[in-house]
Amino acid sequence: MEQKLTKQDILWILRWKLGRIKEPNAQTVSDDSMAAINKAVKDAGKVSCRVDAINALDKIPGIGLATATAILTACYPEEFTILDWRALETLNLFPSRMSPEKQGEHSADDWTAKDYINEYLPRVKEQRDSWECTLRDTDRALWGISVARRMDEIIRKSNVNHG
Repeated sequence: MEQKLTKQDILWILRWKLGRIKEPNAQTVSDDSMAAINKAVKDAGKVSCRVDAINALDKIPGIGLATATAILTACYPEEFTILDWRALETLNLFPSRMSPEKQGEHSADDWTAKDYINEYLPRVKEQRDSWECTLRDTDRALWGISVARRMDEIIRKSNVNHG
């Protein structure tokens, strides 16, 4: 990636992923943080550096793993997709290292950069290939399936409680 992300780019990604930006995000887009972000984004372009690049982004104040994947998705939409609990839920996907008794709640907080690269990303790409669409469209569809399931669940509950 030749083009560098700007402070405004990062704030737009934070707003998109988190639904908000706050005063502490000034630290997220400090000059030192921006240098680290742009280095990590450049490194993520090399397959052998992807886990380290995601971990570097994850260490920046205001950027967790899910937001790191959103940044990389914006930069490399054919290589990365956003780690999101709704997609995890739709795929019924848990990190392989997670014990069975802890499985049930789908959360991006349970994932590591290595899990994302080795388990989540291949699974979403497999679904992309099955649906014959883009990685970004697959991400959106997985999210939408989860939302539709929630709506159906709420409608069923409303019918039971009032029908």
